[in-house]
Amino acid sequence: MELVVKILSMLDHRGTWTLLGLLMGFSLNTYWSYRKELKNQESAKLVLLDELRFNSRQSEDKIEILKEVIDALKVRRFLSPKCPAFSTIEFKSQFCVALPKLTTIEKDNLRHLHNYYVQVDELLSKFEANFKEDIDNADKRDMTAESIYSSNVILLENIENSLQNNLKLAKSTLDGNPIDVFNHKMT
Repeated sequence: MELVVKILSMLDHRGTWTLLGLLMGFSLNTYWSYRKELKNQESAKLVLLDELRFNSRQSEDKIEILKEVIDALKVRRFLSPKCPAFSTIEFKSQFCVALPKLTTIEKDNLRHLHNYYVQVDELLSKFEANFKEDIDNADKRDMTAESIYSSNVILLENIENSLQNNLKLAKSTLDGNPIDVFNHKMT
């Protein structure tokens, strides 16, 4: 009988250590998973800001290209505004990961800027084809070549001004003092 009591007490004793080991392993795994998740969120935020920095530099280049195209259109010469597209890959893959590390204003600004960059790229990629179509169909639409050139100058000037304003928004976000896009005056 004493032997049975000793065996049961040993099993009970080992069971306690096993349970403690299991709890300790689970706790450490949970802690390290949490730390890894925080690190991934911080890395994702840095990647998003790096993409925003890249797109800001690219905006400056696009503004210069648009100025040249506008000057050409004003003297009735066509110059294509084609240029490399903005980078949006990181936004698509990292935005959801970085959400817990972003303030509400940063989230709004990044969403706005991402969608804005996509729209600008779409407008500029179709500009040449739309311009050619307008010229080819000018008679059918009762348009003059002068009005086609003028309307396209206005379109590109609006895009240029908008790029300038969104550069301010991007810069404020990169500087860590984001302007709220919904309260931001565009002039």
